[in-house]
Amino acid sequence: MKITIVNRLYPPIPGVTGESAFQLANYLRKHYGAFVSVVHAHSRYYGATQQLDIESTVYAIPSIYSGRFKPLRFMASLIDGYRMVKKARRLDSDAIILMTDPPLLAMWGSVLLRKKHPWVLWSMDIYPQAFVAGGLVTEHNPVYRYLFRKTFSQSPALLIALGEKQQQYIESAFGQSLPTVVFPCGITGDITKGDKPEWYQSDKIIFGYCGNLGEAHDVRFVEAILPLIDPERHIFILAPYGRHADEILKKAVRYEGVVIQKFVSREQLAYIDIHLVSLLDKWTHICVPSKAFTAVCLGAAILYNGAESGDVWYKLREAGWYVPTGENMADEMASLVKHLNKPDVEDKRRAAARLASKLMDMEKSALKSIGDALSAPPFADRDTNTNQS
Repeated sequence: MKITIVNRLYPPIPGVTGESAFQLANYLRKHYGAFVSVVHAHSRYYGATQQLDIESTVYAIPSIYSGRFKPLRFMASLIDGYRMVKKARRLDSDAIILMTDPPLLAMWGSVLLRKKHPWVLWSMDIYPQAFVAGGLVTEHNPVYRYLFRKTFSQSPALLIALGEKQQQYIESAFGQSLPTVVFPCGITGDITKGDKPEWYQSDKIIFGYCGNLGEAHDVRFVEAILPLIDPERHIFILAPYGRHADEILKKAVRYEGVVIQKFVSREQLAYIDIHLVSLLDKWTHICVPSKAFTAVCLGAAILYNGAESGDVWYKLREAGWYVPTGENMADEMASLVKHLNKPDVEDKRRAAARLASKLMDMEKSALKSIGDALSAPPFADRDTNTNQS
């Protein structure tokens, strides 16, 4: 079985999507004897995560632009994606797994692979809908409508979705049901607590926001907790990156009880009691925050601000508290934080531990389902001697 995975990131370049690709590659090699190739892009990523060893045959496609100027970044990602899928097609694997970074990889899969070469869509984020959610275009924009039509004109042979709700959203775009494996991103196991960080105090409730604070997240939600931190009862660990990071850091320095960190390792994330998780309503289903699943797998609770219809609240509500969006968000947050106590937190952490066990089982089942699907038609019956370049 020959498999090619396409994603902008892959270890040692840090990033959670690259780690997920690495995990699947290792699983397919170990349990299915697969020969796995990876096509990724040389590019800079602004979020640091753990680095992993490389065991796949890796092809790096140099990115033509890695800056932040949006028009140039869009054009570069469009070209990078085209070159990456063309390279993957030349490898002539039994299956090509397209993740969704850079944007529009799914469109290139639809255009360049079609039904001649079975492919898999692994939907970390969903494009071109993310361009609308990010305010770059409207749904009526002719370029957007063209990209949408091309992206969803040819369906993949298999969909790997981050949740059941996202699956339904994607199937609606394709206008049909798809063979699907649900595999949330961010599930992590075998993480033991490291040495106690210097900010840890067992008698206090420790909140944390550690990760991307970008276009899909509501910075007002994080701002709302800053004046609520009582140094006698709480600690708030803040380690953001992304579009709104500088904005929130400038405000956070004014508050006692807020501890600013450049980076918090997964081993130390386990010392945080409650992780703040935010997703703007317009990004529902387009993104599914992996940090929520990682937090629960580490036995922590979540404080969630986003649509109740999304996969985070659908799967993890037992281990968290919900703060609705809207004009009353700050008041809802104030009331919740004021009345929270240690026993409440411990109850949620126990619920998180129970959910973590279920998530680990889901991960094992999902990996096996992916391997089984790739071992069966339409992947297994391909004539890989046919050159499709």
